[in-house]
This record gives sequence, structure tokens and C-alpha cells, in this order.
Amino acid sequence: MSGAGYSTSSEAMMRAQARLEQAADGPTSEAAKVAPTKLTAADFGDGHQAHFAPYRTGFDEIAAAMKGFSTALTNLAGGIGSAGQAYDAAESDTAAAAQRAGS
Repeated sequence: MSGAGYSTSSEAMMRAQARLEQAADGPTSEAAKVAPTKLTAADFGDGHQAHFAPYRTGFDEIAAAMKGFSTALTNLAGGIGSAGQAYDAAESDTAAAAQRAGS
């Protein structure tokens, strides 16, 4: 059954690693635009200043989530890169064993 199932290559894994690492840069740099907020309690007006603290906390949490997402993408990229290296090593070992068996 040629072509059935999943297949990959170490090159494909390395390309995926590079793309994930590039994608990981975006959320972290954008998080700097989200928090800390440039607004102050005074910007909420006299009657609404008490609502500023939850607003600021919300934006801090959004920025932290964005940074966490970047970290997760970076970790995934590293895992895929390691898997690609292991895949490459296994392929080399298999090829060497087949060569020895055929000698």
C-alpha cells in the first residue's frame, strides 16, 4: 500500500520547527503593546475610577497569555526539531544496518 498513512522527513520537521519559531515571535512582541496599559484610573473619569483595577488586570492577563502562547510554540518547535534529529539518526542507523546486512 504505497502512499497510505503518515510520512515525514527530517527536512519537513526542520522546516516546521523554523516556521513555529517565527510564529512564536509575534505574540510576545504584540503583548508589549497590550500591557502595561497606557491608560490610568483618571482616564476612566471621576465616577468610574474604581473599575480601572479590573481593566488593568485583564490586560495584564491577556499579555501573559500571549507570552505563554509564544512559549508553547517555542517548546513545540524544539520538540519537533528534536524529533527530526532523532528521525534522521534512526534513518542513518537503519541504512547502515541494511548496508552491513547486504555485504
